[in-house]
Amino acid sequence: MKKLLVLAVAVFITACVTINVYFPEAKAREVAEDSVKRIMGLDEKKENDKQSSLDQLQHYAYLASSAVVDFVIPSAHAKGISPAVTKLENSLKSKMGQVAPYLNKGAVGLTSDGFLTVKNAKAVSPKERGKVNKLVTSINKERKALYKESARALGNPQWEKKQQMTYAATWIKQAKKGWWYQDRSGSWKQK
Repeated sequence: MKKLLVLAVAVFITACVTINVYFPEAKAREVAEDSVKRIMGLDEKKENDKQSSLDQLQHYAYLASSAVVDFVIPSAHAKGISPAVTKLENSLKSKMGQVAPYLNKGAVGLTSDGFLTVKNAKAVSPKERGKVNKLVTSINKERKALYKESARALGNPQWEKKQQMTYAATWIKQAKKGWWYQDRSGSWKQK
């Protein structure tokens, strides 16, 4: 009887536990920033810059301590990177070189929701317009898939819209001088 009572109490206590899973905003922002930098080739510049030995030492100390903490206390969320995310990043990176001239001319702009749009079709020749439209459509399709896969990699596919908006802010933040972007009200601004 005593064992049954202990079992009943244990079941009751376990049933009362509620686990709330919140959108990991800081991790999502970090994932989006790293991803956008890889796509835009900004991570290569960082790697090419020589770090001081102190910076390298701090970096290795951080990695070592993170590994120990992750081993002792497993992370509640995934790292935000998966083979699908990496594949999409690589494809988007290859298209970045194709779309950059149109971003530089102002023909293509960054929307406030994380996509590209043809902002000024007159900035390209009539021959190129079809090519630009197809390129923008292709990139947007891959960006949508990236947001979805990134949310999955963070641990919850339902976070797709939030992750998309995190990426949107990051694309605008990393935009080069002269590129056009939409602010949250939909107005166009030049960086």
